Amino acid sequence: MNVLRGLSRRSGSLSVAMLALVLYFYQDRYDRLYWDSRYLTGWFLSVALLILTLHAPRKFLCVLPLGPMHLWRRLHVLTGWLALALLILHLPGRLPDGVLEAGLGGLIVLVLLGGLAGQWLGWYLPRRLARRGEEVLFERIPLYRRQLADEAQELIRQCLQETGSTTLPDFYRRVVHAYLAAPRNRFAHLVESSRPLARLRQELRELDRYADDRERVYLARLEELIRRKTDLDYHYALQGALKVWSLLHGPLVYALWPLVLLHGVLAYGFRSG
Repeated sequence: MNVLRGLSRRSGSLSVAMLALVLYFYQDRYDRLYWDSRYLTGWFLSVALLILTLHAPRKFLCVLPLGPMHLWRRLHVLTGWLALALLILHLPGRLPDGVLEAGLGGLIVLVLLGGLAGQWLGWYLPRRLARRGEEVLFERIPLYRRQLADEAQELIRQCLQETGSTTLPDFYRRVVHAYLAAPRNRFAHLVESSRPLARLRQELRELDRYADDRERVYLARLEELIRRKTDLDYHYALQGALKVWSLLHGPLVYALWPLVLLHGVLAYGFRSG
């Protein structure tokens, strides 16, 4: 299955490259026989953008027999590469001039670069998440976080009742309560930095020096809750990055269409004139 999937990917990429080459060598012939080949590449680019735009609505139409989602994702990626090649062909050897062309060209570049970034994130982040414990649904992370906070609060209450010492409860109020209450260290998790957790563990080791045997039992349980909360924060940061990218990338694609339509109307209007 993996071999067939690899062959499918290579054949799809090769097809995109061949189509771009055919259009490149056909440009001169088209210019001589008809008119400016930018009209041809413009239509191809518009169709490619339409296919890219249809990918987002396809996610919400799972009940319709429109083919498996993994094929749509593959089509989306290949069409994105083709759109990049078409954009280069559409602007042979020059940068866009004028406010409309510059805005449209810049927006297309942002969409395509965003798509490349999303492709990399969609490959890299899930592999990191798979190495960090079992899969956690993003929408359920706040619920799990509240459960951990409740467990920690009950643990501290039991510790105070049994030991009568305020060392661990004071540490909980000063450090742990805020740590468990909300997502922490998002950037550190994104860049795979363990410094914030290392500082917290150092404080726990310092606390262990002054704890008796009974307090150490509760301290170990509290450290386990902190570790589980850190794993939740890790999943929250990485899954959140994917969702933020999706929220930014989608509207940019839709924002293209008013400029594309206006650009097409003006291009054909000036040609007719």
